[in-house]
Amino acid sequence: MGNRAIIKTEGGHIGLYLHWNGGRDSVEAFLTYCKMRGFRSPESDGYGWARLAQVIGNFFGGGLSLGIVETGSPDDGQYCDNGAYVIRDWEIVGRECFDGKEQSEYDLNDMLLAIDEAQPEKDRIGALLKSFIVPTGDLKIGDKVVFQDWSGEVKTGTVIGFGGDSRVNGQDVNGKPYMDLYSMNGHPEQNINNYILTETARKPAPEIEKPVEANPVEIFINEQLKGIELKFKAKPSEEVRAELKASGWKWHHKKAVWYAKNDPEHMAKAQQLAAAATK
Repeated sequence: MGNRAIIKTEGGHIGLYLHWNGGRDSVEAFLTYCKMRGFRSPESDGYGWARLAQVIGNFFGGGLSLGIVETGSPDDGQYCDNGAYVIRDWEIVGRECFDGKEQSEYDLNDMLLAIDEAQPEKDRIGALLKSFIVPTGDLKIGDKVVFQDWSGEVKTGTVIGFGGDSRVNGQDVNGKPYMDLYSMNGHPEQNINNYILTETARKPAPEIEKPVEANPVEIFINEQLKGIELKFKAKPSEEVRAELKASGWKWHHKKAVWYAKNDPEHMAKAQQLAAAATK
């Protein structure tokens, strides 16, 4: 026995068989990781299947936990604990041969970090997983920005200026922040690859000093829900709980965490509470 499942596409003829980690929380983490890496989805061509198999194979290790199977029938997952997952664009869009309770034991961010650590060092995106999303319009000179370049490599740049009323490589860069990554004979503002043209950007997660003992407050980034989660080692005081509620934080009974939208204000509050708890 194991924790088996099949991952397949709509109308496709091949799929992946998982002997372990076939619960929904694990499968969603594998798919989310591949999407964050910028891989083409399996329904588009064989490269998507290859990358998904590569990521999961690196995570499992060994040689008997992952297989390629023929699919095409609604009964494909009948002998699997978790049935079959039907996917499109790295999202689960259907379930077959399963009507039980979906597994929800693993935190998505923890799973993403574990998957990332199992990949070759040159392919890891840990800095991206630990970053948080901000509106590009909120960036200031000196801000660090985490991003993936055209090759998928995760890099960190520093905002050093904003574009003028002009076009670079045919694109309007007026007011757009640019970074210090590539120089054009001393004129980085002339290289379009330095500009952040998206509506949002990612800033590195702040480093929190931890005492010798375990930090009584832990901060997690929930990538899937675009949120921040606070986990207290012990129940916070009534004053702290009231402060959290007043700041827009909510209590998640099942996960035993306080959660809020991932934005600069909530991150600042999380840092403040974590710092105060370590004194």
